[in-house]
Amino acid sequence: MELIWGSHSVLQALKNPKRKNIKLLCTQSHFKKFEFIIRKSLVKYSIASNQEISKISGDNTHKGMILYTQQLSYCKSPICDHVLQENINNIIVMDHIQDVQNIGAIIRTMVALKFRSLLITKDGVPNLDKSIAKNACGAIEYLHVQKVTNLSMALKELKKHGYWITSLSGDFENSYIAQEKNVLVVGSEGFGIRPLVQQQCDMNLKIETSKEFNVLNASVAAAIGMYTINSLNR
Repeated sequence: MELIWGSHSVLQALKNPKRKNIKLLCTQSHFKKFEFIIRKSLVKYSIASNQEISKISGDNTHKGMILYTQQLSYCKSPICDHVLQENINNIIVMDHIQDVQNIGAIIRTMVALKFRSLLITKDGVPNLDKSIAKNACGAIEYLHVQKVTNLSMALKELKKHGYWITSLSGDFENSYIAQEKNVLVVGSEGFGIRPLVQQQCDMNLKIETSKEFNVLNASVAAAIGMYTINSLNR
């Protein structure tokens, strides 16, 4: 079971037919505001105070709504029926990113820029619920997520199906050439892309920054990388 809080995230989860929602807690004012969506979703609900909801979420960022729900199903293979049948051409790989704000922001940008598939390792990224779901503002409901054990092997498999793997790194010169099928690898905060994962990359996308200050967090770098790939592939 997962917890999702924040009005945007909860409302998108209620609208997702693939979600198996268990119970909703919300304040009276939020129930009145979103009554149509709540009733339409057929979820069981209870009215609670902000203080009661805060005790469950652990902070005050829940925006008056918290949802008990089943975890969305994830594929275990990088090349699954969803990727093949939906003709997904743009995939993001998170290589052990841990910061929940960065993860949530990357997911938001993915959906906005039509990168609809996220590839992560089973143990390398926190569960995509709670604060991550809130920071993603409901965008996670529009993603296809693949959780694999070995990221390097997963990238090898993707290459066999015509995907070109591009690292997003300032340690190498820019060598990206527009391709029809793209996998963009984003490294973790402070550590970057792991060597074995980097070895599977065909190209690199380097973001030109100021020599005086060249530090970008993972979500900003990922956003620029996705936008660049989209622009060059028009």
